[in-house]
Amino acid sequence: DRVGDEHAKRSFFDHMFHAPGCDQGFNNAFALADVEGAAKASGDGFVAFELAITQNAETRTSGPLPRNPSQGASGIQPGVTELSSHMKAMWATSLHSDVTLLVGGRELRAHRSLLAARSPVFERMFCPESKMLEASNGIVEIDDIDDETMERLCGFMYAGVLDDAPDVWTDLAAGSSLLQAAAKYEVFGLAREGVEQIVAGLTLESVADWLILASKLGAREMDTLKESCLQFIERNLEAVQDTTGWSRLFQNQGVGNEIAPMLIRMLRPPVSARSNEQPSAASV
Repeated sequence: DRVGDEHAKRSFFDHMFHAPGCDQGFNNAFALADVEGAAKASGDGFVAFELAITQNAETRTSGPLPRNPSQGASGIQPGVTELSSHMKAMWATSLHSDVTLLVGGRELRAHRSLLAARSPVFERMFCPESKMLEASNGIVEIDDIDDETMERLCGFMYAGVLDDAPDVWTDLAAGSSLLQAAAKYEVFGLAREGVEQIVAGLTLESVADWLILASKLGAREMDTLKESCLQFIERNLEAVQDTTGWSRLFQNQGVGNEIAPMLIRMLRPPVSARSNEQPSAASV
């Protein structure tokens, strides 16, 4: 009955989580530091646990994890789930593909259902009611994105990971192209990942160019990048002004007009704030 079930549940948790003064349960069975240390020592970030269960005086021990020669020592490909691995293989082999992306003289075979599920732009494109040519002939011509960037974008849409992350985001040219592609096809998960990595790796030489790109793209996901670039510039203004990126920042009139008021507000507090400042001895 329900009362009995609730009692069983309480008993189970009482045994699982050791209470002070109780001689049952697991009292600090694993220290987090020990587990983290073992994960680092494993080389691939994974730890395999062998589980022994004693029931009615009979002990059963779990067997070894199934291994795949191409996978890590733990039997699990580091950082990639089984589903993600299968989706990567689906993209790599083009198995049962039904759409062709023409990019930079190359043909990239893909699956329209997956592209539509991952990108609202592709969803609208392949919708029968759209009456777009791509929906009927299954051929998408892309002339504003290079083939390497499109491969990265599709790879992320399929598997949810980038093979060359985070390195791609430290390359201004490759990272900029990928961020623009993610914005164009509204793959905002990739855009957010990119922004996070870019912000973490901002440099004196790159910050102005990333600010230019964030202002051009204008998507809501770029607000974090824009604000982080402005804060970085505020902290390092004199050094940033000596870079070639700073010159490019104001050579682009549209971007310069948008950013200039932000920089002014950042460097000069509003009147209300200045009015609250105590007058200096010199002014007195």
